[in-house]
Amino acid sequence: MLSDAVARKMGFFRQTWWKHKKMHHWLLPALIPYLSKIGDNFDLLEPNTNLGEGQHRWNNVQTGVDMTTIESLMKYEQLDISVESQLQAAERTGDLRNTRNNLVHRYISRSNRRIAAHEKYKHTRVVDAKVRLREVTVAETQSRLKKAKAAVESDPSPRNQPR
Repeated sequence: MLSDAVARKMGFFRQTWWKHKKMHHWLLPALIPYLSKIGDNFDLLEPNTNLGEGQHRWNNVQTGVDMTTIESLMKYEQLDISVESQLQAAERTGDLRNTRNNLVHRYISRSNRRIAAHEKYKHTRVVDAKVRLREVTVAETQSRLKKAKAAVESDPSPRNQPR
């Protein structure tokens, strides 16, 4: 990491930026895979909070917006009671409206897709490295063949003369 002496030689905005990063010691490792302690798994984590943020829209649709604090608390209490009763009924009867559309299932599906994409990326890197190695080998072989042909053509011995 950057030392304080180096940070002092930077401009004001960079110093402020660096202070912010030092104050939140988790920030740079959360943004830069190299600094992270989770290595290859860094790419498997969600880069955003959309999964949780989607809940806000649903809450707003169910309860409304532009209310006073008391109205809002009362509507959320009614919503919580309604959701709780739906969950209890589903647990009791085993009848979920759409078993494939709950938060856990969506998260697992998304994680599986990300894992598969990451594995495909790693496999592609290996294949690309093999292709590059073979291209180099072919180029070297062609170069040696060209040199050998040139050596044979320049050799004045009788065995190289056309008959």
